[in-house]
Amino acid sequence: MERRQDDVRIDVLVERINNFIDGRYADDQKHSEEWRNKFCQKLDKAMDKIDKLPCPQRIEQTKGIKTQLKALWACVSAILLGIIAEWVKQK
Repeated sequence: MERRQDDVRIDVLVERINNFIDGRYADDQKHSEEWRNKFCQKLDKAMDKIDKLPCPQRIEQTKGIKTQLKALWACVSAILLGIIAEWVKQK
C-alpha cells in the first residue's frame, strides 16, 4: 500500500481522481438531497399556511366594500351633476 501511494503512473492517478470524484459526487448528492428535502418541507408549510387563509371571507368583505364604493361614487356623481346643472342655469 505504501508503494502504491507514491506511484505516479497515469492509470493509478486516474483511478485516484475517479475515486475522489465519485466520493465527492456522492457526498454532494447526499447534501443536495438533504437540502431539497428541508426546502420542500418549508415550502409545504408555507403552502399550507396560504391554503388556510380565509379567502372566501375576504371575497365577501371586498364585495361589501365594492358595493359601498359604488354607492359613494353614485352620490358624488349626483352631487357633481347637481352642481353642474345649477352652474348651467345661472349662465
